[in-house]
Amino acid sequence: MARRMPDDRLERLIDCATQVFIEQGYARTQMADVAAALGVAKGTLYLYVESKEALFDLVARYADAEQPFARRPPLPVRTPRAGATVKYVRERLAQSGVPRALASALQRSRTPDVRAELEAIVCDLYETVARNRRGIKLLDSSARDYPELAALWFEGGRGGLIGALT
Repeated sequence: MARRMPDDRLERLIDCATQVFIEQGYARTQMADVAAALGVAKGTLYLYVESKEALFDLVARYADAEQPFARRPPLPVRTPRAGATVKYVRERLAQSGVPRALASALQRSRTPDVRAELEAIVCDLYETVARNRRGIKLLDSSARDYPELAALWFEGGRGGLIGALT
């Protein structure tokens, strides 16, 4: 009789893998580390993802999702084409853009109420960070080992936001 996969295993895999990638970075993370964190045999991971690259892509796409799957991906999740993960992150960063209050402040040369403007900017930034906290940590820890992601994140994503704030 074939064993049935637990319904929440893919979501748990994403949670565990996200944490391992955050703690160890992309290069140092091994499939065995993720399997140990999930409490399964390493071979079990390959029922869900084809490779470490597929796992990282899955994590990058769903680390902060409130409801990860509108439609569950077919298993095992295939290794993405070269550049697909970076393309997704680039699109996601472009979609997020500069928080609304900051963008509005940058368009004005003067403000009637500096305190209210600064409060709105800080609140927008806080909400953005809170909503994307795991993805931000994931990019911060993994980009050092992933040159294409590093250029995008440190120069464009995080770096761009810090530049806008400055």
